[in-house]
Amino acid sequence: MQNFFICNGNGTTVMYPGFTSVFTAYAETVPCSTYHLKLAVCDASDQVLDSGVFLKAGSLSSNAISMTALSNLNNPQPYIVEGCTPGFIKIKRNSPTPFPYVFNYTVGGTATYPADYNVTTIPAGNPFGQVTIPAGDTVAYLVINPLQDGLVEGLEDLKIYQFAPCTNNIVDSAILYISDSIIINIITSDTTICSGESFQILVNGSDSLNYAWTPNININNPNIKEPTVNPVVNTDYVVCASIPNAVCPPTCDTLKVIMNTPPDVHISNDTIICKDMVIQFNPSISPQQTYTYNWSGTGAAFLNATNIPNPIGTFNAEGDYDLYLNVSPQAFGCDGGDTIHIKVLPNDIYLHNGDTAICQGGTVQINVTGDPLFTYNWTPPTYLNNPTIPSPISTPDTSITYIITATFPGCNPMIKSFNIDVQPNPIIDAGIDREVCDWDTLQLNPIVTPNTYPNYSYSWAPATGLTSSNTKNTVFNGHQNNTYTVYVTTPVGCMDSDQVTITVHPTEFADIQPTEKMICPLDSVQFTATGAESYHWSPGLYLNDSLINNPLSKPLTDIDYTVYSTSIYGCTDTDIVRMHIAPNAVLDAGDDIVLYPGEVGQLNATGNCSFFAWYPTAYLSDSHIKNPQTTPPATMQYFVTGATEEGCSIIDSIIVRISPESILDLPNAFSPGSGTSINDELKIIVRGMVTLDYFKVFNRWGEELFSTNDINRGWNGRYKGTPQPIGVYVYIIEAKTSTGKKIYKQGNITLIR
Repeated sequence: MQNFFICNGNGTTVMYPGFTSVFTAYAETVPCSTYHLKLAVCDASDQVLDSGVFLKAGSLSSNAISMTALSNLNNPQPYIVEGCTPGFIKIKRNSPTPFPYVFNYTVGGTATYPADYNVTTIPAGNPFGQVTIPAGDTVAYLVINPLQDGLVEGLEDLKIYQFAPCTNNIVDSAILYISDSIIINIITSDTTICSGESFQILVNGSDSLNYAWTPNININNPNIKEPTVNPVVNTDYVVCASIPNAVCPPTCDTLKVIMNTPPDVHISNDTIICKDMVIQFNPSISPQQTYTYNWSGTGAAFLNATNIPNPIGTFNAEGDYDLYLNVSPQAFGCDGGDTIHIKVLPNDIYLHNGDTAICQGGTVQINVTGDPLFTYNWTPPTYLNNPTIPSPISTPDTSITYIITATFPGCNPMIKSFNIDVQPNPIIDAGIDREVCDWDTLQLNPIVTPNTYPNYSYSWAPATGLTSSNTKNTVFNGHQNNTYTVYVTTPVGCMDSDQVTITVHPTEFADIQPTEKMICPLDSVQFTATGAESYHWSPGLYLNDSLINNPLSKPLTDIDYTVYSTSIYGCTDTDIVRMHIAPNAVLDAGDDIVLYPGEVGQLNATGNCSFFAWYPTAYLSDSHIKNPQTTPPATMQYFVTGATEEGCSIIDSIIVRISPESILDLPNAFSPGSGTSINDELKIIVRGMVTLDYFKVFNRWGEELFSTNDINRGWNGRYKGTPQPIGVYVYIIEAKTSTGKKIYKQGNITLIR
């Protein structure tokens, strides 16, 4: 042990890293048994406990075992072929030990033991279900020998399961596949190529196999897995794969290669068509092969299909278009093609002239837009400067309809038409100048030639004073002198005008005074009318003369007079004079009143009067209002004079008497709590000036319910806060007046609820 001692005597602290030796101990154990580990630590003679032993974490365990399937063939997992070379299951532990390790296994999967395979071991001598890793070694092998059974079984799997030492549970597995034959296939699909091209053939198979290709011409190497070929004719390439140094039969696969030639394509010559024309394309294509077709270019949108050799084109838009046909055989890069240019002309012309109207003697510039490749022809050619151009000039003398026809070879004729309405130049006569009384009307009827044209329109200017300003015949109902211009116009503007002057004599020339009068009954009014030659008053009722300018009227009721005044021009001015009979004045000064000591008298005159005057004015608050207050010291009579708004007046009077003594009284019933505020309390009624000694209320048993010496205070029907019942109660009042006179009153009152 001295060889493993490392002195740490010079250290000031215990430093284990760098001063530790590693020991490894092995012990053969029986799985699922319990063991105890004992360690003895010896220290030096200095009796200082400064030595240590450490156990590595996880070191008290057995070696981990792994399984791996091995074979020269992979797809992509390892597999073996019936009747051919064997495969292996490698059993490995991480590190060698002095003891052998017995590995227990079982088999499973779709492969059946021993019909599809048998098992041996390396090292040999192990029974089925076990293999032993020798002492001092790390690996052992299960040798799987596939058996040829002549059955088509597809790819079967053989599974090796490892048992746990204590529980016999499966803790690991490895899979080795068994195939009926060598697995190989050509990945590259049967293909077509263009002559002169080459390509690499892709193959799925293990790299450890031997490969042989036939035919072996035009191939870079016939003995490799994925050669490059460049055939010149259609060729079937066959590859066969075999296992080196094995007697089992090879497996073969075939690839078919078809050769294509670039096609020669011709669509047709460039062409010109009209819009909306339909074209069937029939290109010539050689040699005869299997092709795919693709039409492209600016004209492809007009084709019914772009993937057929002979599409139909419907060109519904004007312009210049290119079509390109790409013809592709099955081989990539072996395309051929051709291009055609198509010019699409419009399938219509545009006549910018709508139906046109002109005045007789005018000209019309016809304007047509169309393709310059078109041929044009106008019918009828009458009045045209050139009937074979798209935009001639017409000078028609009568109304006419023109038709233009545009043509192009292969296109439908394009036809347009329009009408020229030739309208007359009118002459109008408005008539002689006219006179009229204001408020009268005149019929204006101008004359137009030629009078056979039905589409004249008329306008009068100014429009003021006319019932209509846009008709031939109109009525003047204006009030001022005016000169009117009448215009006659055809729809296109052929026009004439004339004037007529109208003089208006006034009908507002008379002056009547007064025009409205209100009088009191039995009064009269003197009227005066000026400004006219003669007068007529209607009706003549209450007038002294109805045919003079200044009659006298004494009406008994309201009346309206109509006054007809006639001027030197025979015009009539009509006025209304209104007479109103005002109602008689009504006045009532009121009933005579009595005032007690300390009171103020309130006068109030009633009736229909608006103005008042009281006399005498002494002791009045205001002598010119309807309701003054008065405080006379002695009895006095007042007179009031009232006047209505119309000035009708009347007089009435009132006597104000003065009482030397005051009086008081009490109601004979009241209703407390009724909420009317009138009978809620029983209170003394006082006229004059009184001092209250007491006011008392008793019930029928003589119990005093209320008492006060405040004359303004009343009983609310309660006693000690409690409402008293309905019934009869007794009261006593004692007071004295301002002159010292005693007043004593006693009686009954009724409480009602």
